Amino acid sequence: MSIASVTDRIQQIESQISQLQSYQAPDAATSAAFATTLDKVSPTTATTSASTDLGVDLSTAAPTTSQQAVVDEAKKYLGLPYVWGGTSISSGVDCSGLVQSVYKSLGYDLPRLSADQARSGRPVASMADAQPGDLIAWDNSSRNNGADHIAIYVGNGKMIEAPHTGAQVRLVDVPSTPDYIRRILPDSANGATGDLAASRASFDLQSLMSSTGLSSTGLSSTGFAAQEGAA
Repeated sequence: MSIASVTDRIQQIESQISQLQSYQAPDAATSAAFATTLDKVSPTTATTSASTDLGVDLSTAAPTTSQQAVVDEAKKYLGLPYVWGGTSISSGVDCSGLVQSVYKSLGYDLPRLSADQARSGRPVASMADAQPGDLIAWDNSSRNNGADHIAIYVGNGKMIEAPHTGAQVRLVDVPSTPDYIRRILPDSANGATGDLAASRASFDLQSLMSSTGLSSTGLSSTGFAAQEGAA
């Protein structure tokens, strides 16, 4: 790249920075009106609308599976026979097969073995902090390195598990303090807060682009230029 090209690029970046610095936040009346309108629509609708205006699909930024969706999916397996190595909703599952199958149907790829599943996601400090959809696991045998039994917590001190050969998938009380508690769902999937925050952030971004005369493409170019400078 020639010196002239570098100079031109620097001037372009400086011009975009100047435009961004001149941005004025939306006045209170505009922000209040937007918030009122947003509260009247569902979080999913608001997010989809904002992302469409920006030309960005925010709905695919992270999974939006709810805690209840995990519980409802796990309940479909109740009564199925325990089958060692099983992962079938028609013929049966084992403990880790249940966990893997439930989450796979909701778009999450978890490892096959309970020990590896108990290392997935994020740790939860205690059962007092556990939420429906969390994985709870125990290390009951010295033959394995890590958890050898795992279940899906459904709330109110209960869990769904595939217990052992000769038994069926069942809903039972959590029998003891788990050795592992893991959260697979992203925090924003556990309620509407994340979706509403994303929608309001999108509104501010649209206002910024409007006041500076930048399109979403122009804004992306600014971010790319900043990355080039950092490199």
